Amino acid sequence: MALPSWASHWVVSLPAVAHWVRPMLLPEDTLTVLLPPGQSPHHWALKPSQIRALAEADHIVLVAPALESPLYRWARAHQRPLLVWSALEGVKLLYGEGHHHDSEAEHGDAHGVDGDAPAEKDALHLNPHLWLSPQNGRALVRAVAAVQQTLHPQQRQAVQAREQAALAQLTQLDEQADAALKPLRDVPYMVLHDAFAYFDETYRLNKVGVIEPPASGIGLKRLLAMRERLQQANVRCVLYPAHKNPRLLRQLVRGLPVRTQAVDVLGWQHNALDDWFSSIVKGYVQCLSPS
Repeated sequence: MALPSWASHWVVSLPAVAHWVRPMLLPEDTLTVLLPPGQSPHHWALKPSQIRALAEADHIVLVAPALESPLYRWARAHQRPLLVWSALEGVKLLYGEGHHHDSEAEHGDAHGVDGDAPAEKDALHLNPHLWLSPQNGRALVRAVAAVQQTLHPQQRQAVQAREQAALAQLTQLDEQADAALKPLRDVPYMVLHDAFAYFDETYRLNKVGVIEPPASGIGLKRLLAMRERLQQANVRCVLYPAHKNPRLLRQLVRGLPVRTQAVDVLGWQHNALDDWFSSIVKGYVQCLSPS
């Protein structure tokens, strides 16, 4: 059945982004996720099907030019309607370990539409995994709602109702997460790949280190040093993105009283925002709770 002429088609880079955008879409609207299952969001190579999706989109949502550089450059070069999450008012960005800036002080565009890339020195150090922050999620919901009202002027009230419902749901998810994680704030843990920083800071958790194995692998000397670090810090658990191979991590913790816990950082394993975000909280609780 053909879609009505006023239906909008949205294209997003990642499934996690889709979880934040989808609640704002009307029933007739459509959404395409560009990242194929199993592909790293840090290594993009545009395929003809992805270019076609970008060309046909009524609106495109990207996380940050530092993460999706080929997509960002293509959208700007072809003057496609673009919403850049990292450029939105109210977004909190983390740079390196423990440093952050508020994007509204750095980007003048309130909706991040056709937002400029961050300064080169900032882009190099930006932690782009900003979709794990409820504060950043609220900013995206509001921005998508604003765009939807321009795309669907006859459906303005319906869009506003969806915005209020999405924000209320997010407040509830945030409060539930805070209540579940508050008793575990002092438990030391580490992460494999620094994809968790926004979640860790939001709930003031005790992350004591990040494991970033080099592409060439880890030698015995470094492996032993990392095991010693885990023991000295009394690490209870190491969290890792579910799309990453845990083989090296299991080798690292073998024989130690340290758990490992997969977390669906990219959102591939869930279909809705509440299920996905709740699964992340559940993963942390399982990881950090006493045996």
